[in-house]
Amino acid sequence: MKKLTKKDLELAVNRQKNKFYPAVSYTSLFNGNLTGIFTTPNNIRLIPLGSHITKDSGDIRKKNWRDTIPSYLKSKTLSHDMGRYSRNCSYTRYEYTRLVQSFGVVIKGHLFAKIDGTGKIIHLRPWRGWNWKVDKNGIYFSLVRKGRRELNYHPTASDLLECKRPSEFATKAKQNYKFQRENEISQTKEMIIIKSAIKEKVYICWNDGRQAGNCAAGLSNFCGQNGLQNTNHYITSKVVKLISQVPTEAKRIKAVIYKAYQRHKQELRQGFSDLKYHLEQN
Repeated sequence: MKKLTKKDLELAVNRQKNKFYPAVSYTSLFNGNLTGIFTTPNNIRLIPLGSHITKDSGDIRKKNWRDTIPSYLKSKTLSHDMGRYSRNCSYTRYEYTRLVQSFGVVIKGHLFAKIDGTGKIIHLRPWRGWNWKVDKNGIYFSLVRKGRRELNYHPTASDLLECKRPSEFATKAKQNYKFQRENEISQTKEMIIIKSAIKEKVYICWNDGRQAGNCAAGLSNFCGQNGLQNTNHYITSKVVKLISQVPTEAKRIKAVIYKAYQRHKQELRQGFSDLKYHLEQN
């Protein structure tokens, strides 16, 4: 493995992508002195925040909160003027979005991340064949095994603040792989369950995706790319359409449907559903 140098942090991997938006260097990003729209290097990604970073800005007067989202820029609160409550009301309704600085860059298998409130750059090294990589779902920790399925885990900002050693992410990746193996079924049974779930109008939620062995960060990015809200429930007939729209993730989507169908049947047997499972994101 090549030695990591200071120059690697100072130079952007790709130059000007778009003549209207200037490319930025790593130092500009980590110093946080950016304004306007810019182009980032290919190996830099936003890191989803996770369940432990809340939308509370500290101002108890603000009630109408939208989602809390990660940002390259310094953390701040955006206000949205929604107009007057009614024609006869003089009060204006405002809604708020919380931007939280949360991004990382992968260089030669190393991860450098900046999370709001830490005051320093988080540096996680490769570990025993595991390396940090980048894909369409963000930054992930990966172990490529010859002739076997790759183990990987996409961390959230909460994970990076809680886990101090690379070995902890390796453990999370192995746990997800175990869940994935438990939810593998034959193609014949797969089709039967999908048809039954559509017929019985089974609704699928965030925790069904997590119980199927998907990491929170990867699941969050997948939802964002396909117009799904993390907090909503979706009927199986809508989720099934994603199999043809995103064929590379077909196996994972089918596993989520299978897990949702199992949970649905269990709720019918016991006569009630666990609201915590449906409302809280794990």
